[in-house]
Amino acid sequence: MRNASVFLVSWLIVLIISCSTVYHVTDDYDRGTDFTKLKTYGWLPLKPEDQTSESNEERIQTAVNNQLGSKGYKLVSKNPDFSIVAKVGTKDEYWYGSGYYGYRYAHKIKAGTLLLDFVIPREYRLIWRGEAAAVLDESYSSEKLEKLVSEAVEKILKEFPPPSSQELPIGF
Repeated sequence: MRNASVFLVSWLIVLIISCSTVYHVTDDYDRGTDFTKLKTYGWLPLKPEDQTSESNEERIQTAVNNQLGSKGYKLVSKNPDFSIVAKVGTKDEYWYGSGYYGYRYAHKIKAGTLLLDFVIPREYRLIWRGEAAAVLDESYSSEKLEKLVSEAVEKILKEFPPPSSQELPIGF
């Protein structure tokens, strides 16, 4: 009987996870950054060729602002400790992070991927990147898109801030 219960619970967990429309989440960060010193943030504008619809940009910013606010970060309009740029992949492409930002890289981004880059504005240094891929459908309602964006952002920022270098276990 115990084996049947364990199997049933395991199957339910797999079923719940597989029902998620956000299916691939990753993050990476600069291990030399002391994230405990970062308290405020701002938004960087996208270059015109990278912009998404105004409603999607608003959905993303609202979801990120809610998540970061719940973690104690404060949105400011001047001199933030770090800045955020968000990109949504509308097709499989390389995204070149340069232009307004000063930091340079090429990153392959797939259609349906939300990418969040956190940079130190005065140093033009990328300190954290999170991304989530999702299944998108043109028939999604506004409410479904909002839920999808909120779910993706919540999963992306789940491990933010990363542990500071002093907190990392020996061997990292």
